[in-house]
Amino acid sequence: MNIGLIGCGNMGSALIASCAKSSLSCSFFLSDADKTKSAALAAKLGGTVSDNKAICDVCDFVFLAVKPQILPAVLDEIAPAVKARIDSLTLISMAAGVSIAFIRRFLGA
Repeated sequence: MNIGLIGCGNMGSALIASCAKSSLSCSFFLSDADKTKSAALAAKLGGTVSDNKAICDVCDFVFLAVKPQILPAVLDEIAPAVKARIDSLTLISMAAGVSIAFIRRFLGA
């Protein structure tokens, strides 16, 4: 199973670290605007530094761990990759106060 994390701040890092401690066999793909954050977390977890679009191309689950004001730009960036998926992709948003309808509207769903 491939798990992606877009946004390697405190919340996202804690969440993906918990996933890494589980007994599931997973590969982790990490992206952050601050490449040093994603590189440090990837080194700690044995994950791969990636970019937002590539994460949506290869991951089964993608955690959107960005601030609500950043989310629209991230959704615009990943929308083509999400729409191009033939298989299923599960997006999990951690952005406070952002509805599923809002996310769907940005992704064209």
